[in-house]
Amino acid sequence: MSSLRFLTKRFVYVVILFSILSGTKFNTFAQTTNQQSQTGISKTNNQANLKRDDFHRRDNHKKDDYRRDERNKPIVINPMSDEHFNLYLSKISKVAFNDCKFAVIEVGCINNFFTCRQVLSIIKLFNFDDEKIDVLKIMSPNILDKENGEILAEHFTFDRYKNQAKAILK
Repeated sequence: MSSLRFLTKRFVYVVILFSILSGTKFNTFAQTTNQQSQTGISKTNNQANLKRDDFHRRDNHKKDDYRRDERNKPIVINPMSDEHFNLYLSKISKVAFNDCKFAVIEVGCINNFFTCRQVLSIIKLFNFDDEKIDVLKIMSPNILDKENGEILAEHFTFDRYKNQAKAILK
């Protein structure tokens, strides 16, 4: 029962922190259900309009040629800018408890990517190697330059954690 209570609290923390970091207002359940019911009606109207427009668009396929060019462009993923990262780092350092810091880190990893240098500055906020490994586990899917992972592995005290960090970054 206590683990369920802990997970529920952590979920609430993540939702609230995500709303704070993204700058959106935290809606109540009644507001969200009202918005969903209104969008459901508009979706059915939009779907009917899209089918009608799609039927007429079949003849004018040459108008959509510019879209084909954009589909062939490579997707470029950039790391978080230094300005945004400094704000993110200050938000993490202001949080008092490590569980809450982990929640802020998880929320910050949504749709954001990092360099090893940035991850290292977050890891330096923690004192113990097991906490640093937890941070690395959370952030490793979002690290762009994993080939520079040696700088992260060197920051750990014990060889066991260094080897574990190298394994995570592979």
